[in-house]
Amino acid sequence: MKVHGQGQARILSLSEVTAIFDELSLRDRTVFAFCLYAGCRISEAASIRMEDVSLGDRLLLIPSNHSKNRQSRTIPVNQELSAMVKEYLLATGVRRGFMFPHCYEKGYEKGYLCRTTLHYSLQRACNKLKIRGVSTHSFRRTCLTTMSNAGVPLHVIQAISGHSTLSALQKYLGVQPNQLFSAIDTISMKSSPSPSDSAFSGKFGF
Repeated sequence: MKVHGQGQARILSLSEVTAIFDELSLRDRTVFAFCLYAGCRISEAASIRMEDVSLGDRLLLIPSNHSKNRQSRTIPVNQELSAMVKEYLLATGVRRGFMFPHCYEKGYEKGYLCRTTLHYSLQRACNKLKIRGVSTHSFRRTCLTTMSNAGVPLHVIQAISGHSTLSALQKYLGVQPNQLFSAIDTISMKSSPSPSDSAFSGKFGF
């Protein structure tokens, strides 16, 4: 469910991510970590199998049968995600099959954690913290927007996110108010403030 601003999930700050993660169980925190640090869709993260992850090679495979556009992709795993996965595996003892197993939905076992469970877990945490506009999409959107703000080329982000087109990816990225000011402030036709600028600032206190 995309619930924040024009149907888009809220982009999270570092402090919000930290607070939310502190409220989540180790399992749920690790699932969302794949969305935050690898840009996975929530369904992709929940259905990861042990054989899809190679922490030694720092690689995560998203197989075509669990990808929205039915195309497989390989994503690098950074150190923070690797540390969280190791902590989870040591605590749970999961060694094969689905990394996040055992979910029953509509009377049958899917074999892996369902999105509904993750949705309610996240909403409980956000309600307690009074953080509004957050959905299971927020971590993925935060990941992709953070890379874009850091200057990572769109075609590189697309390879990580799995969006079928650049236009689809661009709709997913968020623009912060400070970026709008920074963009406008790049437009200048003079090298220094004029005397009238200084006088105006002094008179009106701007």
